[in-house]
Amino acid sequence: MNKDPIITMTPPDRTEDDVQIKSILQKEDLKGSIVLISPGAIYDESPRTKDRVVFVIQGEVMAEVDELFYLLGQEEALQVEHGKALSLRNRSTEPAKIFHLDLPARVETSEPLLVFPGR
Repeated sequence: MNKDPIITMTPPDRTEDDVQIKSILQKEDLKGSIVLISPGAIYDESPRTKDRVVFVIQGEVMAEVDELFYLLGQEEALQVEHGKALSLRNRSTEPAKIFHLDLPARVETSEPLLVFPGR
């Protein structure tokens, strides 16, 4: 299968139906949603204060994070650290289905998580 290289993430002409988002999980700081992206369409997110994970349920997307590009296929995931923008472009001929998870804020601790006896 011949795939054209991605040089630009310039969005095609948009319609309201290019990207659809449905929230499916909200428990305290944990939020999950399903994102449907039309073929060729782009879903952009500005930097957030929390880490995120995107998991491709169906299709193939090109993810851009901090000017780095990742090609994600079905059943592949990408963690996006807080403070970074995210852009997803559907490279499939069918709608891409993404599970998007906002993770709880990191807990900073000065104490070690594990202590080994004798150390």
